[in-house]
Amino acid sequence: RGMSEIFGFSIDATGPMKKRGTMREAVSFSKVDSVDLIIEPGAGGQIINFIEALQDEEYYPWMEEVLGDLLSWQNRQGVWGYPDGHPDLSCTQFAALGLRAAAQAGLKVPDRTWVDLAEGTMDYQLKRARVDTPNALEEAYGNKISIAGFSYRDVHPMSARGSMTTAGVATLAICLEQLGDRCPSKLRAAAERQIEDGMNWMTVHWSVSSNPGASSWLHYYLYGLERVGGMLETELIGPREWYWDGAEFLCNQQVSQGVDLGAWPDPYGRTESATCFALLFLRRAT
Repeated sequence: RGMSEIFGFSIDATGPMKKRGTMREAVSFSKVDSVDLIIEPGAGGQIINFIEALQDEEYYPWMEEVLGDLLSWQNRQGVWGYPDGHPDLSCTQFAALGLRAAAQAGLKVPDRTWVDLAEGTMDYQLKRARVDTPNALEEAYGNKISIAGFSYRDVHPMSARGSMTTAGVATLAICLEQLGDRCPSKLRAAAERQIEDGMNWMTVHWSVSSNPGASSWLHYYLYGLERVGGMLETELIGPREWYWDGAEFLCNQQVSQGVDLGAWPDPYGRTESATCFALLFLRRAT
């Protein structure tokens, strides 16, 4: 679930495809495909994100229905997961993106939802560590730097990953954005500290050619970098211009011939999702 919504959202973000009916066909397919049950919260969040991007009021009642489902699926820890599995930060970040899109469309998302989501997301950050600062960063950060990445699940032992650290940072930024002045001061201070430590982790483990801490999901990670840059309104992660580093890598990696012409390759066969995530990065979809 969710691939058709990511496909539709990437099309909407990168070109005027609505005129040819592509967007309406994709959203209609999503609706038919989820008549009985949206099988996981991540897909629900992507559906809301997709409908909001389409900006067609015909589908707003469906958006409101999916929002109700998404709110009811938030667990007592404030996060989401697959129906038969342990909660995870990947499902949670797509739920957060859907909630944000619903709020942007004028639907009501309770403050309690955002508070619980922020508190639940913070549980996915690993213990803060003081590490030696890379030589190139010593002038800006000193000899030591505090870092803390995020993991896929909040059970231990788990390792930090680039894709999950971008998910954690962006989700916390969304919560702070949506709560605004209504955010409890202690929660804001804790979230801002975790965002800073997460950004420092990405600075120390900087890469646009691999997903730090993992051997797969490179393009998913790059789309995560785009969300972080967009939500925090920053052009830099540490000293690096995240967009231009990533754009140069993606432009060099795009397939230039053969059946996958114009796509982005993935060693695990996920060419379609890799291409969608690459387009969303390049378009700065957030």
